[in-house]
Amino acid sequence: MMTSPERIAVMFRAVTPGGAAWVALADTRRELYDQLLEEAAGACPDDATDEQRRAAFARAVASLPAAVVVRTIAASNVALSVLTGHALTDHRQRLLTRDDQRDGFELAGLLLGALNKVADELERNDGAGDEDTRYRAALASLNRQHVTARVEAFKKPCADTHPHAQVPRGVYALVLGLVDELDHAKANRPAIVITVASELLTVWNGPTTLPLGPAPGARAVIDPALLEALWSSAEKQNAGLARLDSVHLVRGIEWLARVTGELHARHGQSAPSHITVAGGWREIAKLIGSSAECYDDVRDAMRAQSTVRVTVGSVTGNLFALAERRASPGRPAEVTFTPGAMLLPGFVHDEKLERRERRLVPVLGPNRPLIGDRATHGAQARFQWGLLLFLRERAHELVGETGGVLITAEDFNGVARNHAPSLVRGAKWKPVLEALIAGTDSAPPMLKRVAPDRYTLSDAHELERAFLEEAGRRSTTGAAKGRARMAKKANARAKVERR
Repeated sequence: MMTSPERIAVMFRAVTPGGAAWVALADTRRELYDQLLEEAAGACPDDATDEQRRAAFARAVASLPAAVVVRTIAASNVALSVLTGHALTDHRQRLLTRDDQRDGFELAGLLLGALNKVADELERNDGAGDEDTRYRAALASLNRQHVTARVEAFKKPCADTHPHAQVPRGVYALVLGLVDELDHAKANRPAIVITVASELLTVWNGPTTLPLGPAPGARAVIDPALLEALWSSAEKQNAGLARLDSVHLVRGIEWLARVTGELHARHGQSAPSHITVAGGWREIAKLIGSSAECYDDVRDAMRAQSTVRVTVGSVTGNLFALAERRASPGRPAEVTFTPGAMLLPGFVHDEKLERRERRLVPVLGPNRPLIGDRATHGAQARFQWGLLLFLRERAHELVGETGGVLITAEDFNGVARNHAPSLVRGAKWKPVLEALIAGTDSAPPMLKRVAPDRYTLSDAHELERAFLEEAGRRSTTGAAKGRARMAKKANARAKVERR
């Protein structure tokens, strides 16, 4: 049986074709490299093939946090070329002139700077949501037009002159791969139908006034059977329903919408219908962007929401169903969510929704500015949602000359009056708004003022801003086509009348 050093040496030879390229990577992050080799070697039997050893090493790399992987790629030009599958062997180096190498490394430096920005963003938002979401958001730091133009300018002469120059092509492939992923992320942002979002704001704004059981004309009611199953006494039921006015509930619904949207974007019709979280409510509290110490508030808020039946379009039902399993020896607690029809992507095509009611509102990440007394955080979260709906309603203004939506002081006061009345007296919404523009020590800005009384989402929410801008472009294009059709019909009628 091989000793541990022998197994690591065999692993090293398996993952370093020619040796030199991976040695260069090892020199940049030696400690990490040794750790990966040891982990991969321990996962392989003595008689493993080189292919199996390389697969084990790839699994070890895949287990690293995204920020570490990006930082490692950015550690050196040689490491970059290796990880894009184009290792520089001595033979290829001889085919490159000194000028080619200089230009190639200049281009690589451009990309490496972008990668380091991505890594910085990942580390800054550590713990804010799942890693895949943070990685996609961090990719927004890449400037598509600038990077792509530089790559195209270098790729063509290099490919024409030196067809064996693989480093620039490897860099090019990685740049476009990252940019393509960024574009995919922009086009597939998790979103909620605007009518559902509006109904939720109504529910959260007056939870204690919701009727128990069916009520004529009521669009939202409490299911008494579910309520009694969660809390036995009327006192506890009222306290539970009061949790609907909670920042934790807003975060919880946003998290559930994000996970549901991403699962359907990735798996389509085969997306799982249930979302199970091992670790119970403490783990959920961390996932949604609250602290684990707030798990009981998160639990009660999500339980209360699960009892509310809402009517939107042709659907009357609960936003989600909830199932809980207590921890047992050797098994952690589990909470399972089953998203209802209103959270699924297909709901946008509901036959009873008017065109304006089908509009999609992107779901923002949980790290948004909150100030002052925690008792007001629920109202501040609703104020944020109200502003997001306002931006969506006027998204066509985002693609105008200023790139911002006109929102006057009267408009801000109206959003507060409709969705967070407690912020109206004394204009309490004003310091809240300033925090949304400036950010806080713990959260980046949500809004950006691009001109007097003109606002859009901040750079921290670039993907969601791009979503709104694309919606605005489609709205503008659709309106123009509609006017053209109307003018054509009017001309046709005029010709008939003249006859």
